[in-house]
Amino acid sequence: MDRYATDLSNVALVLFVSVTQLAVSGFLGAAYVVFTGQKSSPWRTYVASFKKDPVFFRLLTGIGICNAVGCVATNFGYLYGSVSLVQLVKAMEPVATFFADIFVLKATHTMTTGTGVLLVLLGASYASYQDPTFNVA
Repeated sequence: MDRYATDLSNVALVLFVSVTQLAVSGFLGAAYVVFTGQKSSPWRTYVASFKKDPVFFRLLTGIGICNAVGCVATNFGYLYGSVSLVQLVKAMEPVATFFADIFVLKATHTMTTGTGVLLVLLGASYASYQDPTFNVA
């Protein structure tokens, strides 16, 4: 099997795993809403936001697309990169979400939330510093 075919099969595998992850999480979220009998669900809020505030709807759609792209990129990272680097990037997601929430959605957070995010940042940094197998490439 030549290198092109191997790379193509790896890409197909990554895309399959990513779509499966997103589908399972969507299914579990929908099942949670159905089985708990919630009258208000994230999906209903999302659809209602389209009618109330189209700008907010576009922001939420952008966040969803970024989440899907991030899922695919993470799986490519596991395939072609260092697992410890991918784990560090995944550990930093709460920090990125926190700052995106502040700067994009103009949300405000308590000092407790900021302290928690800072602890995640410090913990991920310390873990990567102590990991002898950590490498960037």
